[in-house]
Amino acid sequence: MFRKRHTAVWGLRGTVALVMVAIYAPVISSGLPLIWRAPGGETEYPWFRKMFDNNYWTSAVDRFFNLLLVLVTIWLVFKLVSRLAGMGKARRREVGKWYIVVGLILVILQLPFIGVGFLNSSEPYVDYREKAKTYAEEGADYAATFVFVPYGHREQLQGADDRFLGLFNFDRGEVHLLGTDKVGRDVFARLLYGTRISLTVGLVAVAIYVTIGTIIGAIAGFKGGRVDLFIMRVIEIVICVPGLFLILTIIALFGNRSIFMIMFAIGLVAWTGIARLVRGEFIRERSRDYVAAARSLGLSGSRILFRHVLPNAIAPVIVAATFGVAGAIITESTLSFLGLGDVSVPSWGMVLNEGRQDTEWHMILAPGVAIFITVTLLNLVGDGLRDALDPKLRQ
Repeated sequence: MFRKRHTAVWGLRGTVALVMVAIYAPVISSGLPLIWRAPGGETEYPWFRKMFDNNYWTSAVDRFFNLLLVLVTIWLVFKLVSRLAGMGKARRREVGKWYIVVGLILVILQLPFIGVGFLNSSEPYVDYREKAKTYAEEGADYAATFVFVPYGHREQLQGADDRFLGLFNFDRGEVHLLGTDKVGRDVFARLLYGTRISLTVGLVAVAIYVTIGTIIGAIAGFKGGRVDLFIMRVIEIVICVPGLFLILTIIALFGNRSIFMIMFAIGLVAWTGIARLVRGEFIRERSRDYVAAARSLGLSGSRILFRHVLPNAIAPVIVAATFGVAGAIITESTLSFLGLGDVSVPSWGMVLNEGRQDTEWHMILAPGVAIFITVTLLNLVGDGLRDALDPKLRQ
């Protein structure tokens, strides 16, 4: 059913493309040179050597996506080599399982270093692009090879005439596809790395509130009686308070406006819809014959709840979660646009707010289009999943 909806298929392809753009952002835009040789020095490879250096990648989100860049690249190379070598599907599947295990181990090893950086490096920060510019002016013998856009989302151009540049600056010998902001940062680079922030906010926030809502809704729907009555009253109280106000209250309570706190706040607020949805599904499922059979066999309530009933009631949750990712992205962009987001990350809402304050149309249009395209693609995928998982539509 999903494949029959062409808009949903194209939405899924576009979403996958966005994920790949987020993963391979350093391949497109980075201030670290692929090859570097200072006058009289040895040849270095900063782009590869500083992939997890927290002096360059200050955000844990960037370091995590850089880890995904390594893992995904290895996976794609493995797929290509295995196909060229004529390896059968069974063998590829067997090797792929080991790859997944190793990848999960590396991801788990990344988690303890969220605050200090994965493979923490003590090397000082070096602006290679400015050093290359200085060497060129001095006529020194040096070598520097950058990626297509030689700017990261943090690098600031030093000159006063480098601020508020418009689109396409080929006359300057530089490429700023979307111009620069008030401190000389490349807008295209900020939007590119902003894809990482938006997708992470959407996925993490949704994972938090889907987990909370599923557990609470399952207990309410399966237990019924006073437990259900109490949980529903709590849900109604939470729903009566505007979600944005609750998010701001949580952020103010903890005194932290980091991107992780924003994800956590969105997850703590948006669980009510999932809880009501899961409750309704469990009320419908608990009267089925397989639940009565499980009880007659003496199975515990928790096993019946999560082992038997939940898999049959999870389909609507998957659809709601897909739409929820789009909603979380809009919420984070709204907070950043209002100046209440994390100023240390290149959020699309932050760029949009800066464009509004400085009345720069290219900084308003570009992030607005990025948000529109991302939310539209996710909604198309959600529509396709709803049609595919709804038994009435399948008939």
